[in-house]
Amino acid sequence: MLNRTSLVVLLAFLSQSFVYGGEPSPERYKGLQVNGEAPVLVDLLKQANETIDIEIYEMGDLEVRAALRDALMRKVRIRVVKEPKPIGAKCDEMSPPNERDNADCADKKLLVDQILKGGGTYVPFNKEQLCAEGTAKQCFEHGKLVIIDEKIALVSSGNFNSSNLCTESADPSKCNRDYSYVIRRRRFVRALLRVFEMDILSTRYDLIETLRPGPAKRITVSPLSLQPLIDFIKSAKKSIRIENQYLKDADLNQAIIDQAKAGVHVEVSLASLCAFSKPKANDRKKAQELFGAFDEAGIQVRMFTNSIKVEGRPGYMHAKAIVVDDRRAWMGSVNGSTNALSRNREFGFFFKDRKSVKKLVQTMDEDFRDPGAETWQESLECLKDRKASDLDQEE
Repeated sequence: MLNRTSLVVLLAFLSQSFVYGGEPSPERYKGLQVNGEAPVLVDLLKQANETIDIEIYEMGDLEVRAALRDALMRKVRIRVVKEPKPIGAKCDEMSPPNERDNADCADKKLLVDQILKGGGTYVPFNKEQLCAEGTAKQCFEHGKLVIIDEKIALVSSGNFNSSNLCTESADPSKCNRDYSYVIRRRRFVRALLRVFEMDILSTRYDLIETLRPGPAKRITVSPLSLQPLIDFIKSAKKSIRIENQYLKDADLNQAIIDQAKAGVHVEVSLASLCAFSKPKANDRKKAQELFGAFDEAGIQVRMFTNSIKVEGRPGYMHAKAIVVDDRRAWMGSVNGSTNALSRNREFGFFFKDRKSVKKLVQTMDEDFRDPGAETWQESLECLKDRKASDLDQEE
């Protein structure tokens, strides 16, 4: 039987063995990417020549770890700002190794050590300094950002975990609906890099001033995401499409309702209310209040169940995206909660390139009209979720 040390070495070796067929062609990656359709993140990491900068909530995928180790072999400098306490996490990779660590946790700690020994940085997101004043206890680094060679940025709705990336090493029992957007325009990459550079210093700074001047109109960074997203929703003339895990912020929800009452056609796709277990009485009450108001305003709602397949696997709605008039869009890490909009560190990006918007609209439309989707009333009864209580809880 292998001891713990042997398991760590074996896992580290295996993690570097996960590869996709064919040579990576990251130059083809730009604009919107539907996670799982191609190994976008892994390919971009493989092509880094000088630097990889990451700000992330969770990063557990074996192929991502392998790509980072390969980058270290190429003398690429890696810097990471990470949420220190993800909800439900059982491994603190920034703490010293412990004999009670399982093989996966030990491998994460090994990667941290390798990054530091390679001249890089791996630090926890400093909530006392970087969150909105007085919100440290409710605030998380929930953003998903990577910057390659200070030239390419990837903003994602999904963590760098197997279920979000739908990689070959993913759990075959599930795959999230998630999106990424690859940014190549220098001024936007530089704006995101400025935020990263300030976050890694772990000292309080003026986020508004850091985002000035122009890029702030295309980039959203929480805790300053609420007003830009409300303004975007209010700009709709004909239609609004929304995908999100949930909608819980009163101001954001009211903006959606107001637009629907003004005659804008609104379609909303959310994670099933039974994604993890049957909703409790208080959750049922909140759902009935929200969706009752949506019904009254004429908003069409469909719940994304695990009967819907993502890359051939039972799916989960983890995306956060908005399309206005089928011509302009936003995608990011921001859930429809007050925490995500006004407390956390989150990243998002507005775009209007025709190919990306068309791809997003097509995917959202397919999700909304999938036979596996259900009404919110059906979702309260878990009519289409397969063994919802057996699913592992996401963030």
